[in-house]
Amino acid sequence: MFDFIFADSSLEHIKNYVKAFHQMISVLKLNGYIMITVPNRFRLDGWPLWKLLYRPKYYQKEFSPRELKMLGEYFKELIPVDFFGYEIQSPVIPLFSIIFGKIVNKDKLRVWLTGFFPSIISINIGIIWQKLVKVV
Repeated sequence: MFDFIFADSSLEHIKNYVKAFHQMISVLKLNGYIMITVPNRFRLDGWPLWKLLYRPKYYQKEFSPRELKMLGEYFKELIPVDFFGYEIQSPVIPLFSIIFGKIVNKDKLRVWLTGFFPSIISINIGIIWQKLVKVV
């Protein structure tokens, strides 16, 4: 049993993510915390367009903030503690990703651009739940 479970950018690669989340909860101690981060469906970094055009060979789901919050509502033993995910994200990145997508390393470009432009919306969103009720 665990006091704290942290799944950073992993749940979105599991097709049956609800079952995987349920398994995490089953090994979480009473009063323990679970923290999940996933890609934001509404992000502006060019990934949705890239995914549509180039069709990566691996599974990746994006979550809306509402969808991520609702995931915990399936499990009555969890209460939300904190929701986050509106960190710095440059509005210029989609343009650069489309124009220079095959030439420029997008990760390096993202790091460079986010230092110079105002924020719009984050790439990832996350939530922290606490397990307060033992379900029998």
